[in-house]
Amino acid sequence: LAKACAETGAQICEYSAAKIIDNINNIPAFTSIFETNYLYNEFIDYCYPLHPITLYLLIRINEKVAQNERTLFTFLIKKSKYSFSKIIENDYPYSYILPSVIYDYFEKIFSSEEDNEIIHKLLISSKTALNMTDDVIEKEFIKALALVLMINEKDYLPSSRHVLQSSLMINEQKCSEIVRHLEQKNIVIERPNRRIEFKINMDIDIQSEIDNIGGRLRFILHIQTHFY
Repeated sequence: LAKACAETGAQICEYSAAKIIDNINNIPAFTSIFETNYLYNEFIDYCYPLHPITLYLLIRINEKVAQNERTLFTFLIKKSKYSFSKIIENDYPYSYILPSVIYDYFEKIFSSEEDNEIIHKLLISSKTALNMTDDVIEKEFIKALALVLMINEKDYLPSSRHVLQSSLMINEQKCSEIVRHLEQKNIVIERPNRRIEFKINMDIDIQSEIDNIGGRLRFILHIQTHFY
């Protein structure tokens, strides 16, 4: 793992199971359901090799965008690109599987969610953001942020530095550095309530944009008739 981190420059740490639980032990998504002893003694083992936050996001994203349990089953069993089985087979570089794997697997499904304006906006914003950086860990951060915002559980899994830092197994200093860099690029903004959101494209009204494009197209076609 140390070699993989050095090669990518990701600076993702090889957290122990106890360290991971230390980090999630004050996140309501877990503490509202499980007792502390269970988290330390059993829960982390059941999650492995998925990071607990990755597992939580997988379940919630599947509930939001998948039509049934088949998508979850396919992710876990089928050997397709970005699937769990394929990732394990290809020697995943980190000690626990991070949220980006869920983003990559569900991306095509997100694209088909035309009636879900929130997910559609977040997909557009995250894809734009990913094209604005070449940094590996910043890309991991962007994908994790997108998923946290998509499930929209502000009281249980807020888009805070602590949640995102915990999900990527990075320290506070590295997380602060990432947030600062992404703010400088106008990719994200940290609100007064300490929640991090995408700054790019989030003011887009998708339906209005579609209507505007349709209106412009009709205008162009109308003008075009005068040239023939």
